[in-house]
Amino acid sequence: MSVRTFSEVTPAWLTALLTEHGSLIAGRVLRVEQTRDPNPITQNATLLLTYSPDARGACPDRLFFKQSPQAAEARFYQKIAPTLAHSAVPVCYDAHWENFLYPHDPIARNPYLIDWAVRHVNQGVGDLAYNIALQCYPERRAWIEQPLIRRYHARLLANDIHDYVWAQCWEDHRRMVIEQCVWPIVWYHFHLSPNVWWFALECTLAAFEDLHCEEFL
Repeated sequence: MSVRTFSEVTPAWLTALLTEHGSLIAGRVLRVEQTRDPNPITQNATLLLTYSPDARGACPDRLFFKQSPQAAEARFYQKIAPTLAHSAVPVCYDAHWENFLYPHDPIARNPYLIDWAVRHVNQGVGDLAYNIALQCYPERRAWIEQPLIRRYHARLLANDIHDYVWAQCWEDHRRMVIEQCVWPIVWYHFHLSPNVWWFALECTLAAFEDLHCEEFL
């Protein structure tokens, strides 16, 4: 029961989908409002749902919808994502702050990382380098970089990965910073606003210099 375009996201389709997955026991979806992401690359929308008075069940009033022409990404969400809590996690490679769904109650629920369209297998710190080196000016990066990467390394140790010392983790992060230098070029090629690619270029080149990444070239 899949759809490919925003126009196919109708109350009838949502009613059938939520009923199938047990989130709607009775009643139906009366109306759905779409708020689309203005980013020209992404095809995302927040869905606001209104139900009939007799609706029962979880009845979520807000959903996230991504329109993707890539069948492989849909298969990832259907087959791989449900098992991630019990297996190795591939690199998302688009792990910026806006691709996290943050719970209203962080104690009761976990955050979710979305948009796995360009996922692949790589160094796990690659997602951290993407989020930190590519998205933060030096002042902010200096504040969060070491704590976040040390937290990442500590979680690896806590999950029985003991042959990955801190020095190697930090070196891998520096190497992955080099890879982030490509993204501003890609975004320029896709005619994104200079507010996007120039900002990323400044952040990434500053990280490249601060972390002495030229040592690896």
